[in-house]
Amino acid sequence: MIVILMNYGMFLKSRTFQNLKCTKTLSFWHLGDIIECLRREAKLLFSLALIVTAVSAASLAETGGQLNLGTSNVSIVTGIYAYTVDYCNAGYECFGYACFTDWDGTGGGGRAGWCNLTSITSCYHNGTATATGSSECDTSTSYRTCSSGTWGSSTSCSSNNTCSAGACSSSTSSSSSSSSGGSSSSAGDFNQKISVLSSPSDFNITQGTKALKTIIIKNTGNRTLFNVSVSVSGIEASWVSIGPDRVNITINANATFGMEFIIPSDATAKVYDVTANVATGNSSVSTSAGFKVFVIPTEETVQREIIPNYNNASSRLSELEKKVEGLGETCTDVKILESNRDEIREKMKKIQEYLDAKDYVRANTLIEEVTKGLDELNQKILNTAPGTCGLGINVDPVYIIAGVAGVGIVGVLAYLFWPQGSAAGYHPEKGWTQPKQQKPPKKKKDEFLYDFKRGK
Repeated sequence: MIVILMNYGMFLKSRTFQNLKCTKTLSFWHLGDIIECLRREAKLLFSLALIVTAVSAASLAETGGQLNLGTSNVSIVTGIYAYTVDYCNAGYECFGYACFTDWDGTGGGGRAGWCNLTSITSCYHNGTATATGSSECDTSTSYRTCSSGTWGSSTSCSSNNTCSAGACSSSTSSSSSSSSGGSSSSAGDFNQKISVLSSPSDFNITQGTKALKTIIIKNTGNRTLFNVSVSVSGIEASWVSIGPDRVNITINANATFGMEFIIPSDATAKVYDVTANVATGNSSVSTSAGFKVFVIPTEETVQREIIPNYNNASSRLSELEKKVEGLGETCTDVKILESNRDEIREKMKKIQEYLDAKDYVRANTLIEEVTKGLDELNQKILNTAPGTCGLGINVDPVYIIAGVAGVGIVGVLAYLFWPQGSAAGYHPEKGWTQPKQQKPPKKKKDEFLYDFKRGK
């Protein structure tokens, strides 16, 4: 605006106002006359500015309708206030929309999730939407389920199952079929295949003890398999000793591998989803088998770790519940926080049931999940800005700024278009008006009084 006025002033200084109905040269004007002429001529400029603003992208942008974003979110300039709705860490960053957080906290743009309509019930992961009630694999042996826009906690598949396309299925059969399909060669009848005849079933093992298990591998192809080996994942590799190291298996022959599990006394007592991976010298020929290892805690571990960890989780939950309640009292949108809180509450109830039944393995496994959930809830609370309540009304700072701007615009309009009096100076409609001459005040007639006694 200042630049426009400066340029406009230079124009006035260099020319007469014949085209602008200002007929007197600038050099004969006073500052008040310049301002008056600018005020009159600025009506047209200001009217044009209002028209341009009215048809601009900011004015015509979405203010309360639908964000037709489909299944992936993009940056949207929304409303006459022109704020941007795209990625978010919490709901307050979405300006009235909901923040849909990814389960791994990496939605995009360095943020935890995406903004979208509050009516959306899908969940988002890496830009892909999953309908409520559907599941997605977060690891090879676990999955998460979408519930009304919020991802649930990670759920493990049952024994010998792996997760694929959001569902658990038998890993042995799928692995064998996949390996048989993937191990075929296009060269005549050359065909290498391998399968698992037997693998360990789910078993319990107490901290500080050992257990010996076996896995039997068969060559089901028509060529000898070289350098066949077995390794494990899902549990500390140093806890498992496997032998022999490598073997060659001829056509239709079997090979047995021993697996000795040596669990340390300080191992975490929980359920371990273990996968036995079978590899050969040909990288395309492989298979696997899954099973669960329940590491049972000693009584000392129960009293020293599990019970205190449960009590600590209970205390943390109480503290976070108060924080969520406090945010709600400031008119903050806490629906997502309340959903996470309720999910943790249900898990805490389940932990208590496991403890009462002395099922310390499942209790401790669930305590670990609750601890992660509490960390996530605490981070979301930290990322949520408190609302502002006034007389029970949530006042968005954007509306305050808009109100102040509106008052300013009304003031400018009043100044530009309010009828002016017939003051002295130049008036574009009337021309030059001479200042009125002030008549000198009338003098009172002098009164002459003669004091005969005093001679005056």
